[in-house]
Amino acid sequence: MTYLKDCFPIPEMEEAAIAYLAHYSNTETGLRRVLEGRLRRWVMRVKKQGMDESEINDVVNRLQDSITDVIKKMKKIGAVNDESYAQQKTSSLIRTGNSKNAIRTKLLSKGVNQDIIQSALEVVSGTDSELFAGLIYARKRRIGPFKLQNKEITDEDKRKAQMRMIRAGFSSNIIRELFQLSHSEAEEIIYNFKAL
Repeated sequence: MTYLKDCFPIPEMEEAAIAYLAHYSNTETGLRRVLEGRLRRWVMRVKKQGMDESEINDVVNRLQDSITDVIKKMKKIGAVNDESYAQQKTSSLIRTGNSKNAIRTKLLSKGVNQDIIQSALEVVSGTDSELFAGLIYARKRRIGPFKLQNKEITDEDKRKAQMRMIRAGFSSNIIRELFQLSHSEAEEIIYNFKAL
């Protein structure tokens, strides 16, 4: 931590990045957001303490450049890697019942570019990952083959369940296939996929 006029501690961006990445994985864009958030909080704090606006602007300009340098350094040493982040996140999200469309949206919001997302999705597309994710989604919500056994399911209930899955990003082909499975078939597919 360096100080300005011995009273305003200036955040060290590299230390902040290392501390953050020790606990969380993130993308380049995500790390930039974290560090810029730290900078914004510092600005609000020193404004309250009465630091001069021009001094604040000078420090902010220096730290903005520092953020870019820190991200480059973290990328160079492998602490930030959008490709491995996307692959890890894709696998994790499929296993928690997210459709490929939902995964694409989540990764885009994290700042991962389209090519990296497409590559990560292609790694899992060789398997029945979309059906598996749909089954996990259905099991969590007790729909399709996981409906309550003693409950009478009307056509309206089925339509609502299918619409829910469409909103979650699953294709009509996956939904149709999923709703034709028995409970035991669905559980067997989940078990086999988890065993991979």
